[in-house]
Amino acid sequence: QCLVGSEMCIRDRYTDIADKQYLQMEIIEELLSGEDTQTERGDKNLRGQLNIWDMLNEGVVQVKFQAESWQEAVREGVSLLEKTGAVEASYADNIVSNILQMGPYMAIMPQVFFSHAENNGNVYSAAISILTLEKGVTVGRDDCDPIRLVITLAAPDSTAHLRAVAQLFSILRKRDNVDKIINSKNCASIVKIIMQQKWREPCE
Repeated sequence: QCLVGSEMCIRDRYTDIADKQYLQMEIIEELLSGEDTQTERGDKNLRGQLNIWDMLNEGVVQVKFQAESWQEAVREGVSLLEKTGAVEASYADNIVSNILQMGPYMAIMPQVFFSHAENNGNVYSAAISILTLEKGVTVGRDDCDPIRLVITLAAPDSTAHLRAVAQLFSILRKRDNVDKIINSKNCASIVKIIMQQKWREPCE
């Protein structure tokens, strides 16, 4: 009931068709939060669910990368995670292959690309990287291009990352936060923007 009520409130909040991606983001956030609530009620490894601030540091953030294509941006985002030992370089191949087969569905809102794929034996730990681009790249989705922010998720299983992703979406659906992250001049300022956000627990 809590989740349904939240969705109804969200839909009332958005009336312009231009806001449809933000509506989508907020509904996804609520659904992911709902997964977290179900885990808590079932007492299934809640302590294993990471927060976004557990996964984020300056080592997995890069600003003003000069990418010539979305493929290059995807590979750079994965490279940041590869340096931490979270993934193998081949993880980027999985992401690129998915996009080529299924289209630019990872462009989730204007300027933002949520880069991810299933674990094919090349993901070792839950991790997130943040990459901003000096110049935008196109992925073939008119309502999101050009892409200026690439967030790469690595998930070794289907649960450990859910809380962190819900928190991340809560941050990204605020347009000011997206603009601040894209325009940040250094990695430390991006980490600070995210760390300063307040997280609303599911159904609070």
